[in-house]
Amino acid sequence: MRLTDSKAAGENLIRNLDYIKQENKIHSDKELAAKLGISTSSLAALRKEHKVPPIFPFFQQLLQLTSFSIEEILNEDLALKAEENRISAMLFDEAEWNKYLGLYCMYYFKTTAFKGRENKADRESLEYGLLAVYRVRKGSSYVYQCRADFGLHMDEMMERYEMCHEDHLQARHLKKDFQSILLNHFQEDRFYEGGIELTSGNVFITADSGSRDRITMILHRPDMRSVRYIGGLSTAVSVSKGRISCPCMQLIGLSRYPIRAAEEEIARRLLLGFPQIYPQNAIEDLTKALEEAPLRSRSAASKDQETFPLSERNRRYILNGHLTSIINETVEHNLFRVVKVSSRDDDDWYHFLKHFIPGSPA
Repeated sequence: MRLTDSKAAGENLIRNLDYIKQENKIHSDKELAAKLGISTSSLAALRKEHKVPPIFPFFQQLLQLTSFSIEEILNEDLALKAEENRISAMLFDEAEWNKYLGLYCMYYFKTTAFKGRENKADRESLEYGLLAVYRVRKGSSYVYQCRADFGLHMDEMMERYEMCHEDHLQARHLKKDFQSILLNHFQEDRFYEGGIELTSGNVFITADSGSRDRITMILHRPDMRSVRYIGGLSTAVSVSKGRISCPCMQLIGLSRYPIRAAEEEIARRLLLGFPQIYPQNAIEDLTKALEEAPLRSRSAASKDQETFPLSERNRRYILNGHLTSIINETVEHNLFRVVKVSSRDDDDWYHFLKHFIPGSPA
């Protein structure tokens, strides 16, 4: 461990204790001493004498309150270091942040039906929206924000998408302050505002609709060399719409360009390739095919068990029961137990979107 002289180390410690106290919203030395496992008088002596205390329990407890190391606490000004890290991260990431600026079409399934009670076809259950990611200047830096309209029909989405663009020098560009077009005063419960955050592996978008709802969307942050992010698959948590509001999870597909494909194809992509199974027709077909077959229970009967002829109605009833049980078990074993978007799922969506980039080969 690199250490400065004991006097400077003690001075750094006291200065950094005040910074850590402020960052953790600790209001008094009495509260700080309790968190450090020492008495208030011992903390007062440290402030007065500028001596470095033993590792246990002082530093053991102190490290629970900060991500900085003992070496950093004794050798550096943590407040200055934190500010330098913030500025460095901001400058380093500005080009990366700017990749996400722009307007995105959103594709997802309606959340009005309860699980297992959806009776609409996939394309009829699709809903659309628009997401604007933009930045505003705050002092010497930028703050990245988002604004979204959910619950649109496809025609509404396309109309507002076009309103956000203009032709300039034979090219299509987003209008300045395009995000203002997404203000929805007529359906405020579907209008959301919030922010965007980048981590090393993910993009977090959090927006709320006043006190009515809040949505959190999480996307992969791909390692890309292109100057623009064109879209991805996100998991989203929000409050469902419908007669009764409930917490819900769903997948939302983002695309910088409108997807000009059949609704069935978009729905299939959002289902990650997993088909929905409707067993009624399959049961009827299998029942007819098995009507002439010997009837056996799913657990083998004893060889000397006496059998009795069954009526046609009873045969069909029992066959239906067996087949329903088989199909239900098969479906249940293949349902999502955990909703995940793998890197491969996101990559498949990305390659699907590439077909709709203006000027790209069909």
